[in-house]
Amino acid sequence: MRVLRFTLLPSSLYSMRVPFTWQAAMSYPMPPPSVIAGMLANALWESGKFPKPLEALGEVKEKVKGVWCGTISQETKPVISAFFGTVKTLFWDQSLTGNILPRQFLFAPEGFRVFVASEDGDFLDKVKEALEHAPVYLGDSEGLVNVMNPEVVDARKEQANGSVSILVYFPDDLACENGIDGEGGTLYWVNERAIMPGDKKDKMVSYLFPVIQRGKTFRPSTLQVTFKEGTKLLKAFDEILPLGRE
Repeated sequence: MRVLRFTLLPSSLYSMRVPFTWQAAMSYPMPPPSVIAGMLANALWESGKFPKPLEALGEVKEKVKGVWCGTISQETKPVISAFFGTVKTLFWDQSLTGNILPRQFLFAPEGFRVFVASEDGDFLDKVKEALEHAPVYLGDSEGLVNVMNPEVVDARKEQANGSVSILVYFPDDLACENGIDGEGGTLYWVNERAIMPGDKKDKMVSYLFPVIQRGKTFRPSTLQVTFKEGTKLLKAFDEILPLGRE
């Protein structure tokens, strides 16, 4: 197994809508797995490695075995600012009407660390090259981000043994009952992959994000986690990445 790591640095505000929030469109504080999968596919397509976007997305769906994201720094406690903007939706029904709904926008001045695992090292090298040249976005065409320092290394598989420090999000059902300590985090329902046309929609999965909301800001947190027996972990870049269960 190999792991690609890179830094995402937003150039402006971004909004990645939580799917089931409509009257007030809430945003994930950091890019969930489905957004990262779509971003990788877009980079592969924009760089000319695939003639059609859906072909690139199909390749990502097949090759990627795990996606994780965390904030840049735990020591300096960078703040992710959050506030509401408004989006005006226009409808055409004999007359032009407007519907203004609140939407949450965020800004992460120090960005995020992203990890992508695959058994195909050549695929990760291809993704790395694409990310170095193609424009990528968070959520929509307004959320342009810079990709910095992409690097691919071999990962080591480990078995869960005792409590470990986790700085990235992961499915919370991998943890033992009462097995999560530390500063705490925030649970979000996420799609683990980007859904292609014709696909049956997956059930959303509960992920524990290593951030804590304080008023209108999100602050990074450190999680001490005891995983269930049989949980597979990867270690790469001195980071523990929960992969799943056997």
